This record gives sequence, C-alpha cells and structure tokens, in this order.
Amino acid sequence: MKLIGMVLSMFVLFNIIPNSQNQMVEIVEMAEGQGITINSWKIYMQEAVLYASTDKEAKQKVNELKTYAQDFEFYIDKQEHHEDHYQLMGEKTGDVDAINEVAIITVYEDDHNKRISLSFEITGNEWSSDTWNYLKRTYKEQVKNPNVYYSVYGSKAINNSLNISDEAGHILDYLEAEPIEGMTEEDFISISAYKEDWEMEIKTNGNKAFNVQIGLRANPETNQFDIAIGTPIITSGY
Repeated sequence: MKLIGMVLSMFVLFNIIPNSQNQMVEIVEMAEGQGITINSWKIYMQEAVLYASTDKEAKQKVNELKTYAQDFEFYIDKQEHHEDHYQLMGEKTGDVDAINEVAIITVYEDDHNKRISLSFEITGNEWSSDTWNYLKRTYKEQVKNPNVYYSVYGSKAINNSLNISDEAGHILDYLEAEPIEGMTEEDFISISAYKEDWEMEIKTNGNKAFNVQIGLRANPETNQFDIAIGTPIITSGY
C-alpha cells in the first residue's frame, strides 16, 4: 500500500529495532518451563501518532489511517464519543478463529492541536505455534518493535512446599529479571522487575527503570495460583 510508507514516516513514538528474540515468545517459553497453563494473552501495539490543526485536516488523517488499516471495519465507539475526543473501533475477522483483532483510532484535543493515533489490540485464549506464525505474518514489522505491550495470563497448581513468594521468584529467575519493587500480601504478590535485554522500560515513582511485571494470586477454591506476566506492564486487571 502506498500509504504504508507515508504513515510509517510519521511515527513519533517508536523506532522499529529488530530483536533477536520476541518478548512474547520468551514469556510463553517461561510459562511452559514453569508448568503454567496459559489461559489468555493480550498484545497492544501503538502503531502511529499524527497531529492536525483543523477538523478538516484531522478527518483527512483519520481516513488515511483507516486506509492503512483497511482490513478492519470501523465504526464510532458511542461510549467514547465526547466533545473533545472520540474513538473509532475497527473489527477484523482473522484467519485464526481463536484470535480477536481490534484496531482503535483515537482523536482528541492536545495543546490546541488534534492528536490522532492508531493502535491494535490483539487477544486470544490459546497460544500455539500457529498463533505465533499468524502474528509474525500479519504484523511482521510490529512484532520486531521492542515497544509493544505483551501480557500473558495463566494458572498453576499450588505446590504446598512453595509459598507465593517462591513461585514469583522462580518466574523472575527464569526470565533473568531483577526485582525493583513490589507488594506482598498473604495470598497476593505483585512485582515490577528489570530484564536487561528487553529494550523498553518505564520509570517507577522513585525513577527506577522496570520492564517486567508479574502478579500472582492464590485461589483456594481452585487450589491454583492465578498468574499474570506482562512487559513492560500488565495491561489488564488480574
């Protein structure tokens, strides 16, 4: 598509830098190595951010992004339609039934200009080699980008010989991530950590860098740990 080069040239947030290993693949490998059953996963990609000074120019840029994401059928999200901002949601019927793909175009006032962004949110309940092959084929450039948000949600049977902190420690050790800060309760633990070979990072309130989050909650009804792992953060509640 002719618009691909134009849109890519207008990226202002992210530079695409090839990684030797994708973060999602590493998280999945860790989950499999730790005996964690993957129940769902989520990928969030910020694709492009454009700016316009007038309503007419904003409408033109929205149409450019709709053309760029031409595989998606867009409609106005009435719940996010306000005077100073609105969203268009794009739905797509993918080649893999177990994958749900959504494109989001957001327009809002930003310091007397209009900020127009395009993002993709991809979710699924199962993970397999077919899943990854589809994502690599469909989002070839995006999955090379280290600044994509990945989250995996799973469960693991509680081992009475290990407490919740031990389980969290095993996950961090497998990922070779250093804990930065966290919160621990009797049946819940949340840790922000740093993994050196993952390029994206976020700062804590104390200005410390982290790029991995893990959360574990003991569920006595199922005798399992509910587990969430995300980079750089977990993007949904757990």
